[in-house]
Amino acid sequence: MLSTVVLYRNIEDDTQERDSCARLMPTTSFRSAIRPGSIVLGRYSVLPYYDELEKELSSRGSRLINSWREHNFIADAIEWSGPGGALEGLTPRTWRYDELVNLPEGSYILKGRTNSRKTQWATHMFAATRADVPVVASRLYDDPFILQQGLVVREYIPLRKLDNGLNGLPITNEWRTFWLVVNGIPIMLCYGYYWASHPERLDAASFPGEATEIAFKAAVRISDHANFFVLDLAETQDGRWIVVEVNDGQMSGLSMCSAEELYSNMADALRTIGGPRYSQDDDLPSALCIESVAQW
Repeated sequence: MLSTVVLYRNIEDDTQERDSCARLMPTTSFRSAIRPGSIVLGRYSVLPYYDELEKELSSRGSRLINSWREHNFIADAIEWSGPGGALEGLTPRTWRYDELVNLPEGSYILKGRTNSRKTQWATHMFAATRADVPVVASRLYDDPFILQQGLVVREYIPLRKLDNGLNGLPITNEWRTFWLVVNGIPIMLCYGYYWASHPERLDAASFPGEATEIAFKAAVRISDHANFFVLDLAETQDGRWIVVEVNDGQMSGLSMCSAEELYSNMADALRTIGGPRYSQDDDLPSALCIESVAQW
């Protein structure tokens, strides 16, 4: 049976997560300590040299929980939210910036394929009209980090707002969920309020059953493309729930998810079921069924 180890890069200002991880999962900060035949969960430790790390682990008979290809699928918003993308109908539509001619009139969000400048919402993210899109884009093109990713333009769907942050940033009813795919079945490990910078708004937020249903529906679709990922979901102004973002679970911050719950549930899932799905050559037992998955 394949064993799982967390390759954890120490983050000095977040010792609580590190300590929880080390207590509940086999954990190391050194690549050299990883035994051959391991599945490696690279917590905060896969970037910027993901491809190099994958090759090094492969040379010793181990592998990352998300391959380089799977990581790139998650990191490219077009893959899951563009036309024909995995989450079409569950998330705002997305276009490449060079497809600007195809944009209908409306409001838009601009970001890199992976990252945004949300703390500069009013000037570097939100375009109130189609005519404002090139103006916002020109500011982002001055940012080398965003420029190298390439720009995407996303449909703006107003969300249920709880407060205003810096530069008009909407603080919304948004939640982060962590998922692990075992034997092809996505398991929600934990969920928490997204806006850790505004914990005072948690009392006004909620994550109802409808949100959970949309989360599972989206997770089933993403589970064909990656093993460990995060889905951020939010309530729209008119009361619907949508997926806002998909992220690699290895590099995603906790927001207000519980580190204890994340690693405890991960350890239980791997111990009970036998390990994540990787290839038909891995002899892993099938021991879990989520009853509601079949309809999706």
